[in-house]
Amino acid sequence: MPGTSLAHNNIAGNAYILLKMAFRGKNCSAQIESIRLRVSPTHYRYPDVMALCGEWRTDGEKPASVLNPALIVEVLSPSTADEDREDKWSEYRLIPTLTDYLLIAQDRLSVIHYAKQNSRQWTINEYTEPSETLVLGSLEVTLPLASIYEGIVLPNTTLALTEGVASANSG
Repeated sequence: MPGTSLAHNNIAGNAYILLKMAFRGKNCSAQIESIRLRVSPTHYRYPDVMALCGEWRTDGEKPASVLNPALIVEVLSPSTADEDREDKWSEYRLIPTLTDYLLIAQDRLSVIHYAKQNSRQWTINEYTEPSETLVLGSLEVTLPLASIYEGIVLPNTTLALTEGVASANSG
C-alpha cells in the first residue's frame, strides 16, 4: 500500500527475502506488494507478500490477478489492522489454495499464523518471542521471528530482538 511506514516496508521486505532464500532450488516463488489478488469475481486485494509452490495462475485480465496463493502475509498498520483481521481474513480463507495466513505487527513482536487444517478448520498460533520459529508446513519453510523483525526497532524489545537476531544468524 502506498504511504506505508518504514517498519511496515522493512518487515514485508524481510518476509519476502526469507521466502526467496528458502525457495532456492525449489519450484516455489514469492511476490511482494503491488500484485493483485482476486478474492471474488468483482473484488481484488493487494497483499504485502504472497507465495506458493508450483505455477502462479492468473485470470488473464490486464493487469492480471493472481488466483492461487498458498501463503498470504499482511503487515498490520494502525489504519488497516482491523480490516486485515476481519474483512480480508473472511475473503482470504475462501481461497481454496490458501494454506497459511500471517498477520505481522509492526509496533510489537507479534506474528499470528492461521494454518489450514481442512476446508472448514484453521488453527491459530501467536508468536511473540524473538527466539521462536514459524513453520509453514505446506511450503516446507521455517521463518525465524528474529529474522522477520531484523533491523526493526520496537519499543521495549530492542535488546531481546538484537540477541535473537545474533543467535538466529549464527545458528
